[in-house]
Parts: sequence; structure tokens; C-alpha cells
Amino acid sequence: MNAGDSTTGHELSEDRLFDFLPWRFASEASQEQRARQVAWQRALRARGVEHVGEGSYVSPLAAVYETSLRIGRDSYIAAHVYLTGDVELGDSSTLNPFAVVRGRVRIGDGVRIGAHASLLGFNHAMEPDEPVYRQPVTSRLADLLLGAAPRQLPAADTFSPTPTVDGEHEPSLQGTEMWLAIIWLLADVLGESGALGYRPRGVHRPEPAP
Repeated sequence: MNAGDSTTGHELSEDRLFDFLPWRFASEASQEQRARQVAWQRALRARGVEHVGEGSYVSPLAAVYETSLRIGRDSYIAAHVYLTGDVELGDSSTLNPFAVVRGRVRIGDGVRIGAHASLLGFNHAMEPDEPVYRQPVTSRLADLLLGAAPRQLPAADTFSPTPTVDGEHEPSLQGTEMWLAIIWLLADVLGESGALGYRPRGVHRPEPAP
């Protein structure tokens, strides 16, 4: 801190509160803190931030670089979030401390991305004879796995154990069956589902392949 800086340690401590608990900014920030946030959002436009909705907060400790970020209303980006690429954050959504969002990523309304979670809208290619730093970057696989795979899921017969006539529930392996269905869907995206020997009739109902 410079000798002529009038900002006290207490004021800095209050700002750090919002860096890590940004959802408290709307109800607890002072007028001075709100003015600093407006100035910070203005500075972020030079880094490619296209829009920040009313009531939203971006921590000055977030790493926002080389991005065309768009943020909806009442959304929060906490300290040490790492953001690059073409990112959209909807209304009332939060990126918690140390989250990573890179590449082409669309986050809807009312979403919470937990601390230390990573969302990557790209992947390296898979050439076995090339070291990873020489592999080209592609978004095709990420688009397929995050976008196309859920739309391929057949309608499920049930999402809960089947009740018996006396109202009790039969024992079920539905968790295992769900993961078998997910494995099949990912294999199908890659064109390898025929090698598994089964296919999902629903989320919890694998059946033998024809």
C-alpha cells in the first residue's frame, strides 16, 4: 500500500469478503464498493467482456483474459476463477472460487459451478505418436459429449425403483444401470457402441444388443 493511499486494511478486508462470497455483494456492499465494481467492469471491457448484467459481480481477483464473456443478471464470478474463450453465463448463476471455464462454454440460468471445478469446451487431438503439446486443439469431441450425447438418450421407463403391490420398493441396481447407459452413449458418440454387446432401453434399463 502506498503511503498516500487512504484505503484502510479494514476496507480491503471487506472487499475480500465479496471476492470469496460474491452473493453477499448485492445486499451488503457500500456505495464506494459498488462504484469500484462499476469501474472494474468498465476496465474488463478492454479484456473482451461484452456484457455484464444488472446486479452481477466480478471479483477483481478473477483471471479474465482473451475472452468474449457475456454475463446475465444477478450472477457472480468469485476470486481466482480462470476464464478464457467464448463464455456465456446466464442469470442468477455463480462461478465459485478457483473454478476454471475455458473454450466455448454456455452456462444457463440458476447454475452453480463449484470451487475447483473445470469446464473445458475443447480437447487435444489423440495422435499416439505426437507429444501432447504438439496436438491440435479441437472442440468437436467436447461438443459431442456435452451437447449431442444427452439428446440421444431414449425415453426412460422409470427413474425410480418399481413399487410392489404392498407399497414397498424392490431392490434395484439402477445406479449401475445408469452408468452402463452413460458408457453406451459415450461409446455411441465415438462410433464404438457395437462392441459393448448391449444398448440402453432407458436410463436404468440396458438390454442385449440385437
